[in-house]
Amino acid sequence: MKTRTLILLAMACGLAILVAGGAFFIRLATHKDELTVPEIRAPGQSQQIGPVTATVTGSADAGDLVVVQVRLESSEHLDDAGSGWALLVTGNLRQSCAVAFPSADGDRFVAFASGGVQRMWKL
Repeated sequence: MKTRTLILLAMACGLAILVAGGAFFIRLATHKDELTVPEIRAPGQSQQIGPVTATVTGSADAGDLVVVQVRLESSEHLDDAGSGWALLVTGNLRQSCAVAFPSADGDRFVAFASGGVQRMWKL
Protein backbone atom coordinates (compact mmCIF):
# COMPACT_ATOMS: atom_id res chain seq x y z
CA MET A 1 0.00 0.00 0.00
CA LYS A 2 1.32 3.43 -0.89
CA THR A 3 2.10 6.07 1.70
CA ARG A 4 -0.30 8.48 0.03
CA THR A 5 -3.17 5.96 0.42
CA LEU A 6 -2.36 5.45 4.11
CA ILE A 7 -2.29 9.21 4.69
CA LEU A 8 -5.66 9.62 2.96
CA LEU A 9 -7.16 6.77 5.01
CA ALA A 10 -5.82 8.31 8.22
CA MET A 11 -7.30 11.70 7.28
CA ALA A 12 -10.65 10.04 6.49
CA CYS A 13 -10.64 8.27 9.88
CA GLY A 14 -9.74 11.51 11.65
CA LEU A 15 -12.56 13.33 9.84
CA ALA A 16 -15.02 10.57 10.78
CA ILE A 17 -13.97 10.85 14.44
CA LEU A 18 -14.30 14.64 14.29
CA VAL A 19 -17.82 14.42 12.79
CA ALA A 20 -18.90 11.79 15.34
CA GLY A 21 -17.54 13.93 18.21
CA GLY A 22 -19.36 17.00 16.88
CA ALA A 23 -22.61 15.05 16.57
CA PHE A 24 -22.19 13.72 20.12
CA PHE A 25 -21.52 17.24 21.45
CA ILE A 26 -24.65 18.61 19.74
CA ARG A 27 -26.73 15.72 21.11
CA LEU A 28 -25.30 16.30 24.59
CA ALA A 29 -26.02 20.03 24.43
CA THR A 30 -29.65 19.54 23.33
CA HIS A 31 -30.39 16.98 26.09
CA LYS A 32 -28.49 18.62 28.97
CA ASP A 33 -31.61 18.89 31.17
CA GLU A 34 -32.12 15.11 31.02
CA LEU A 35 -28.50 14.53 32.06
CA THR A 36 -28.58 16.87 35.06
CA VAL A 37 -28.56 15.17 38.45
CA PRO A 38 -31.65 16.36 40.32
CA GLU A 39 -31.08 18.50 43.38
CA ILE A 40 -31.94 16.75 46.63
CA ARG A 41 -33.36 19.11 49.22
CA ALA A 42 -33.58 18.92 53.00
CA PRO A 43 -36.85 18.92 54.97
CA GLY A 44 -38.33 22.40 55.14
CA GLN A 45 -37.27 23.31 51.59
CA SER A 46 -39.98 23.62 48.93
CA GLN A 47 -39.74 22.29 45.39
CA GLN A 48 -41.91 22.92 42.34
CA ILE A 49 -43.26 19.76 40.68
CA GLY A 50 -45.50 20.76 37.78
CA PRO A 51 -48.41 22.76 39.25
CA VAL A 52 -47.59 21.56 42.80
CA THR A 53 -45.30 23.17 45.36
CA ALA A 54 -44.30 20.40 47.78
CA THR A 55 -42.54 20.80 51.10
CA VAL A 56 -41.46 17.91 53.31
CA THR A 57 -41.74 19.34 56.81
CA GLY A 58 -40.34 16.34 58.68
CA SER A 59 -40.42 12.61 59.27
CA ALA A 60 -40.71 10.24 62.20
CA ASP A 61 -40.60 6.51 62.87
CA ALA A 62 -43.88 5.09 64.17
CA GLY A 63 -43.35 1.42 64.90
CA ASP A 64 -42.59 -0.28 61.60
CA LEU A 65 -43.60 2.79 59.53
CA VAL A 66 -41.85 5.96 58.44
CA VAL A 67 -44.36 8.81 58.55
CA VAL A 68 -43.46 11.80 56.39
CA GLN A 69 -45.18 15.13 57.04
CA VAL A 70 -45.73 17.15 53.87
CA ARG A 71 -47.37 20.38 52.75
CA LEU A 72 -48.72 20.62 49.20
CA GLU A 73 -49.87 23.77 47.45
CA SER A 74 -51.31 23.52 43.95
CA SER A 75 -52.75 25.84 41.36
CA GLU A 76 -54.79 22.89 40.03
CA HIS A 77 -57.05 20.29 41.66
CA LEU A 78 -55.21 17.15 42.80
CA ASP A 79 -57.29 13.97 42.53
CA ASP A 80 -55.07 12.00 44.92
CA ALA A 81 -52.41 13.94 46.82
CA GLY A 82 -51.04 10.69 48.27
CA SER A 83 -50.09 9.25 44.88
CA GLY A 84 -46.76 10.15 43.42
CA TRP A 85 -44.82 9.68 46.66
CA ALA A 86 -42.07 7.08 47.09
CA LEU A 87 -39.44 6.33 49.73
CA LEU A 88 -35.92 5.27 48.74
CA VAL A 89 -33.96 3.48 51.47
CA THR A 90 -30.48 2.16 50.66
CA GLY A 91 -31.36 1.57 47.02
CA ASN A 92 -34.77 -0.02 47.67
CA LEU A 93 -37.75 1.96 46.32
CA ARG A 94 -40.99 1.73 48.28
CA GLN A 95 -44.10 3.06 46.53
CA SER A 96 -47.04 4.33 48.54
CA CYS A 97 -50.50 5.81 48.09
CA ALA A 98 -50.26 7.49 51.49
CA VAL A 99 -47.31 9.27 52.97
CA ALA A 100 -46.39 6.50 55.39
CA PHE A 101 -43.87 3.87 54.35
CA PRO A 102 -42.51 0.63 55.80
CA SER A 103 -39.50 1.48 57.96
CA ALA A 104 -35.95 0.41 57.15
CA ASP A 105 -32.42 1.24 58.28
CA GLY A 106 -30.14 3.30 56.05
CA ASP A 107 -30.08 6.60 54.19
CA ARG A 108 -33.62 7.77 53.46
CA PHE A 109 -34.87 9.87 50.58
CA VAL A 110 -38.50 10.71 49.87
CA ALA A 111 -39.63 11.58 46.33
CA PHE A 112 -42.75 13.15 44.85
CA ALA A 113 -43.63 12.95 41.17
CA SER A 114 -46.31 14.81 39.26
CA GLY A 115 -46.70 15.50 35.56
CA GLY A 116 -43.54 13.61 34.61
CA VAL A 117 -41.36 15.65 37.02
CA GLN A 118 -39.83 14.15 40.17
CA ARG A 119 -38.17 15.89 43.12
CA MET A 120 -36.37 14.37 46.15
CA TRP A 121 -35.70 15.22 49.79
CA LYS A 122 -33.13 13.58 52.10
CA LEU A 123 -34.73 12.70 55.42
